[in-house]
Amino acid sequence: MKKCIILISGRGSNLQSILKKIDKKSIVAVMTDNPNAMGLLIAKKNEIETCIVSKTTNKQKFKDDLYNKILFYKPDLIILAGFMSILSEKIVNEFYPNILNIHPSLLPKFAGLNTHSRVLKANEINHGCTVHIVDNGIDTGPFITQKALLIKKSDTPESLEKRVLALEHTIYPEVIKWFLKNDPIIKNNVVINFKQ
Repeated sequence: MKKCIILISGRGSNLQSILKKIDKKSIVAVMTDNPNAMGLLIAKKNEIETCIVSKTTNKQKFKDDLYNKILFYKPDLIILAGFMSILSEKIVNEFYPNILNIHPSLLPKFAGLNTHSRVLKANEINHGCTVHIVDNGIDTGPFITQKALLIKKSDTPESLEKRVLALEHTIYPEVIKWFLKNDPIIKNNVVINFKQ
């Protein structure tokens, strides 16, 4: 069985949904850059080892510490679940294409932050989320799958966040389960052999 680590920064809602659907034995650690992350409590409750890599004013030290901690666990797969720090090129180059992220937009539209308010401002019809492999760009790595919803006239950034998060909780665990058993075949920036 492949081993994975899950990187979080906050409340751990995606972590919770992942734990419901994949074999916990495959998760060797939950790692965070935030010692107050609520997701740490979820990990501990599920008897999963936790690791805190504290951010410092020295960005390079943080990057080096994160790289060394990840190497310590020797994961086959790195899962970003609300991890708000950008991975260093060293980490990406070492583990590509075995780093997954879920982004709250239908990429390539609305890469980066504040997607829900930007989508509403642009008068989009659809919104959703994308699971992709992490590369050295910002939300530019190969797409694996997407899930969409229709935007309602009554939607606000807050309501969209809740509705998109519900989509994330359905598709991300399925992708992770697949990656723990399969290797991706990438063509034209898309994982072509992923099957739900």
